[in-house]
Order: sequence, then C-alpha cells, then structure tokens
Amino acid sequence: MSSGDGNNSRQDDPSYQQGLEMGNKIAQQLQESCLVKGAISSVMGGFLGAAIGIIMPAFDSPVPNAPEDNRPTGAKVKEALKSSAKRAGSWGKNFAIMGGIYATTECGLEKVRAKSDIYNSLMAGCATGGIIAVKAGPQAMGFGCATFAAFSAAIDMFMHSDD
Repeated sequence: MSSGDGNNSRQDDPSYQQGLEMGNKIAQQLQESCLVKGAISSVMGGFLGAAIGIIMPAFDSPVPNAPEDNRPTGAKVKEALKSSAKRAGSWGKNFAIMGGIYATTECGLEKVRAKSDIYNSLMAGCATGGIIAVKAGPQAMGFGCATFAAFSAAIDMFMHSDD
C-alpha cells in the first residue's frame, strides 16, 4: 500500500469532509468579518507607517546657521537611530489607527448598505478624517472629513479605473 492510498481513504472519510467544510466556513466568516479586516488593515498600516517614519528623517532639511556639531560620529548615529525609531513608532501608530478606522468603517458600510460603491469610500474617508481630528475640534474634524473623503474617492476611482 502506497502513502497516496492512505490519503485517499482519509479524504473519503465523512468526518474528515465535515471538518474541512467547517474549516472552510470559519475561514470564510473570518474573511468577511469587518473586525478582522480592520485588524489586518491596522497591522499593514502600522508597518507602512513605520517604514515611512524610518525613511522621513533622511528628507529633513538641515537647520540653517546651526552650530557645528563636534560630537563623535557614534553619538550622531545613535541620536539619528533614536530619532528614526521614535518617528517610526509615531507614524506606525497613526497609520495603524487610520487603516483600522477606514477599513472597519468601509466594511460596515458595505454590509449595512449592501452595496460596494464609491459612496462607501467617501463616507469611510470622512469618518476616518473626522475621528482622527476629534481632539482638534469641530473645524479640524470638518477639514479632516473633507480631505480624507476626497483622498479616498481619488484612490477608489484610480483603483477602479478599469471597471
């Protein structure tokens, strides 16, 4: 008897088939879950933000007329790495929050409205921009809403330009 025969008899087993079907149903439910989509977007946004945070210090312009820095190179490198790590954490956190809010909101809107269209992107972008700016007050929330909605619509139109 070959090892392939053992696998075929296992696949013919009804309990094995039921287990596969249950696993497929659970996987499908997880894929359709707005909380899972939001969590995945938070993680991805966090990594993207961290990468941007690491790269951004390279584009900082030097301070004009700054006094000459006579510290050893090792001290300068250590300070640069600390600055990059701090920015990576800050940008990562911000992008994680944005990604989570946007993805969860857009998914929820798609389920409630039973439609997948540009209006979901507009509303999710508006909600994201408004929520992020809540500490800055109503005017900032309105500006955040409008800006994120416009950006979301532009990205949505770009992504679906072939449709």
